Amino acid sequence: MTNEAAKAQELEPALFQVKGDAPTVLYGSGASKLEGDIKKQGGDYFRWTGSGSLTWNVHVNKTGDYEVNLCQSGDSGSIGHQVQVSTGNSCVTNILAMTKGVFGEGFMAYEAIPFGGLLKLEAGNRTISLTITNAASGTHVIDFRRDRKSVA
Repeated sequence: MTNEAAKAQELEPALFQVKGDAPTVLYGSGASKLEGDIKKQGGDYFRWTGSGSLTWNVHVNKTGDYEVNLCQSGDSGSIGHQVQVSTGNSCVTNILAMTKGVFGEGFMAYEAIPFGGLLKLEAGNRTISLTITNAASGTHVIDFRRDRKSVA
């Protein structure tokens, strides 16, 4: 891989501010850690193949229970894979399904998918991870745009 191609895959970590009274959007390009075959495409779009995880550094201004949504697209290869968002001892999971959007079904049909349950966030500096653990290597699981935490 050339130096320019390698730079395109680098992530620039950010400290995201999670406020108890407003939605927070976690963009993939702001992740502090990337594990697995997750490739940055144009803009803030990531192609996720196989199992892996993205982790963000956040500062939570108010302890509370937060709703989690994932803006992603997936086709029939996505069905049944488990995706998890976790921090400390709190975790919410969802089972992936085929997405439907303005351009039809499958990849490039982005949806903000709500998770069941609430993520408990303690005030202060934390990490939040988005993980897929049960996908076979080489399986294109989802295309990921951003992860959103909001007040429940």
